[in-house]
Amino acid sequence: MDLPGPSTTAAPATSEAAKSLLSAGEVVGGRFEIQALADWGGMGAVYRARDRETGSPVALKLLLDLTSEERFQREARVLSELHHPGVVAYVAHGRTDRGAPYLAMEWLDGKDLRARLATRALSLAEAVTLARGIAEALAAAHGHGIIHRDVNPRNIFLVDDDVARVKVLDFGIARPLRATFAMTLPGMYLGTPGYIAPEQARGNDDIDARADVFALGCVLYECLAGKPAFTADNLMALLGKVLFEEAPRLRQRGAFPPELDELVDRMISKDVARRPADAGAVAVALAQIQKSLKGDDVAPPESEAPRSLTHGEQRLVCVVMAAPSDHSPVIAPRDGGTLQSAGSDSARQGSPLARFGARIERLADGSLVATLSSEGDATDHAAHAARFALALREMMPDVPIVLATGRGIVTGRFPVGEVLDRASKLMAAPAGASASPPERVTKPVVLDGVTAGLLDLRFDVVEAGARAELRGAREASDVARSVLGRPTSCVGRDRDLRTLEATFDECVGDSVARAVLVTAPAGLGKTRLRREFLRRVRRRADAVEVLIGRGDPMSAGAPYSMIAQTVTAAAGIADGEPLAARRQKVGARVTRAVADADRARVAEFLGEIVGAPFPDEESLQLRAARQDPVLRGDQMRRAYEDWMRAECARAPVILVLEDMHWGDLPSAKLVDTLLRNLRDVPLMILVSARPEVHELFPNAWTHRGVVELRLAELTPKACEKLVREVLGDAVDDKAVARIVAASEGNPFCL
Repeated sequence: MDLPGPSTTAAPATSEAAKSLLSAGEVVGGRFEIQALADWGGMGAVYRARDRETGSPVALKLLLDLTSEERFQREARVLSELHHPGVVAYVAHGRTDRGAPYLAMEWLDGKDLRARLATRALSLAEAVTLARGIAEALAAAHGHGIIHRDVNPRNIFLVDDDVARVKVLDFGIARPLRATFAMTLPGMYLGTPGYIAPEQARGNDDIDARADVFALGCVLYECLAGKPAFTADNLMALLGKVLFEEAPRLRQRGAFPPELDELVDRMISKDVARRPADAGAVAVALAQIQKSLKGDDVAPPESEAPRSLTHGEQRLVCVVMAAPSDHSPVIAPRDGGTLQSAGSDSARQGSPLARFGARIERLADGSLVATLSSEGDATDHAAHAARFALALREMMPDVPIVLATGRGIVTGRFPVGEVLDRASKLMAAPAGASASPPERVTKPVVLDGVTAGLLDLRFDVVEAGARAELRGAREASDVARSVLGRPTSCVGRDRDLRTLEATFDECVGDSVARAVLVTAPAGLGKTRLRREFLRRVRRRADAVEVLIGRGDPMSAGAPYSMIAQTVTAAAGIADGEPLAARRQKVGARVTRAVADADRARVAEFLGEIVGAPFPDEESLQLRAARQDPVLRGDQMRRAYEDWMRAECARAPVILVLEDMHWGDLPSAKLVDTLLRNLRDVPLMILVSARPEVHELFPNAWTHRGVVELRLAELTPKACEKLVREVLGDAVDDKAVARIVAASEGNPFCL
């Protein structure tokens, strides 16, 4: 029973279900005489009736929506088996003369906990007394192997508004009344969002008593803290917070006993194993706490500002959401090629998403929520999340996907903050007019304003009305950082450019190998310098081969990840190409320069570097190398060195390794090998990185005569030129001066 007593609510006569409604004076089952309609909902009705056998009032619940009959009958069976003072008492069940199922229960006067909390807060002692009564009732159910699965304030009834006379309602999750946000969502979630355990939100089959412990913990938290543990503006955000966000500890909300704070924290833990085993264990713990409470614990504890707001650590958080789809069944709990949805695990090893390190959760309706957290550079993190979203779109091309970025407060736990709310609002917002062409099948990734502003020209971002759409990633070697969202020319780097050009001239003129390391913090123009240098070289050199590899947070540390890019780009290998095509392209590129006697060996081991393995049935060297990791590494380095020597014999080569701070040790060692063994060929190696590269690869190449260019901040004059190039006549001299002063020599911070 859901309501405290009779109501004057009238049932709409136009409803089809109204044909099954009962009238005052009508007798049901030859026993229950209808007195009044107590409440009405889209799925059922509750009447006050008189039991002719006992003369007592009963609540007679009538089911009108027969699609929920299985749950209704389950509730009747459960209540008939349970006999406990804290469980609403079963009287009888059956069918009316019109065939509608009914369930008769004891009549209760009072109000549910939701109504009570809306009018008056509970004291500490009252909250503990109430929770203990609920726990004891649930313990009786658990003792019969019954899991409630929908413990929430509307299913907790206070007889005569007395917390010591609590009744647990609605076993079986029939929920025929009041189609509100807090109701069960048939076919998707068994329980009430905001109170269901994470395993219920995922739709797991292996739900046990600890799901009820979680829900009771949420109820107790709300009684003590004065607000729910998890709140949001819409369903998807709310379920996302249940899965990802840790509620602030009670001790951050007020002066609560430490043992109570610890118990509630365990009860609402996302780790099932950390929760108390069942409601009986909770009841025992609450009984001990109840003994320690003083007689004057009658007022609600004074609220304190959450300490996490001042003592927590801020991290950048990106949230990616994907809507459910009937046509993209790629997210399956046991699908080894896609995702793993259990608990807080990331994508399963071998999945296309595993390399991103995202925490991924699949909800019961098939939708997906993923979070990526970082303490580093905001632009890097947004780019990483954008690549994750694009990889997800490859797997789910026909569903809406959104990406939002923000900062969350953490105290050693996973942050989401308001970013989940923003992402869910993006998902819920109407699409409106899209900038996508009509024939476009793959849906773009919708971005919030923060993410759109952080992504640079490496990504194809299009404004679409009030929204921004991420269409894809551009070729990494052909993009540059921007100022105020616009590409600009390279200014203030004439001295650095002269050094690079002089080094290249020496490599070509004297046929020697030289290396330059360009270091600077993020945004100072390393990529712009490289682009301008290559533009000048190509303009005045008749023949020069440029090979580019770029480090990336996704593949940081992966062996030969940067070197592999130089091979795949040179061979024209595209992502996702069949193995046979990749082999053919590697072989074709090797054939261009390498002598006949070495072509097969070089192609085979370059194939090992780029993930295009050749068959080894007729290659003793390849077969032996695959059985010995050390030998395989030596052969891969030798093959790359032989290929590079052959390329340099055809034309001068500039080998660019960009963002080496995300590079890998084998690639760094290979640079050293090239400088040592290819001293007599026209090879220039240009490495760019942030200053931390010296910590990641200490003393790398220092004995090879590497020249280091440490880029300084731009001069005020250079900054002014950049600002005017972007804004033109739209800004006056004073505004330009203010922008230049704010930039502190780094216009990219704008």
